[in-house]
Amino acid sequence: MSNKVTRSGFGRRNEEVSTSALNALLVEQITKSMQVQEKDLRWKNMRFFILVGGFLLLYASYFIFGYFTFFSGPDKADGDYASMVRIEGLIDASGKASADKINPALVKAFSDKKAKGVVLLINSPGGSPVQSSLMYDRINELREEYPKLKVVVVAEDMLTSGSYWIASVADKIYVNRSTVTGSVGVIAAQFGYPKIMQRFGVERRVVTAGLNKNRMDQFLPEKAEDKSKIESLLKGIHQHFIEAVMKNRKDRLKASPEKLFTGDFWNGDEAVKLGLADSLGDLPTVLKKEFGVEFTQDYTPAPGFFDHVSGIFSNSIRELFLSESAGIVIR
Repeated sequence: MSNKVTRSGFGRRNEEVSTSALNALLVEQITKSMQVQEKDLRWKNMRFFILVGGFLLLYASYFIFGYFTFFSGPDKADGDYASMVRIEGLIDASGKASADKINPALVKAFSDKKAKGVVLLINSPGGSPVQSSLMYDRINELREEYPKLKVVVVAEDMLTSGSYWIASVADKIYVNRSTVTGSVGVIAAQFGYPKIMQRFGVERRVVTAGLNKNRMDQFLPEKAEDKSKIESLLKGIHQHFIEAVMKNRKDRLKASPEKLFTGDFWNGDEAVKLGLADSLGDLPTVLKKEFGVEFTQDYTPAPGFFDHVSGIFSNSIRELFLSESAGIVIR
């Protein structure tokens, strides 16, 4: 009897020891796992705060730089200079080449009493006819206010449509021999989806107050009267464009309106022969030839932080799909 009790007690003690060891091992494993998780979580939090902190530091640095740039004004030229304003990229109300941004810079450039003249450095495919017209009109007003100040355009890659509308106000237009120039025309384009609607059985429901409020609905077949209305609208804007060009360059144009104002475009060499541009030249050459200076005072507004960030994507996307947008553009 005593032997059995001894063996039974020994077995229980072994079981207790085994259970205790197993529990200890389990607790140890859970503890280690929790420590690993806590370490991983701390590292993730640290990376998050480093990323956010870095972004905020970058933003603050850019903001401070922009602040002092804005309030200190443009860098002063070392000698005699001409005032300069750059017009780059798509001409658009929400972009860097908008009247809201460019017109104040033009006022500063013209009002600089030390400047020997004004240079517009342009590289743009065009865009909004309204924004182009607003800048054109402002330059005309400033020219009347400062009649002795010469205004010269120097074009780079593109001087077409809306940007040519603006450039036509200048005393002279200089281009590179490969600058794409002209495109005096207006376009409105969009996709149409009526067959897709029919194929998938999708019903278009539109309620309007006004018979013609829903013209050019992309989900309905094109109507002849709608197309005629848009063509009439474009024709009016095109006429405004032609009048702007003729006002300042009528005596210098060397081809008929039927050729020049079809929306076609040419390289710089051809543009000079046609009278759309005056001569070939780059910025340093033009500065010396027209104003007798080597320097410029750049009044172009400095882009903000989010202009840089959004500009990486938005400009390329908008320019890529410009011809398929529902808006009216000149290009």
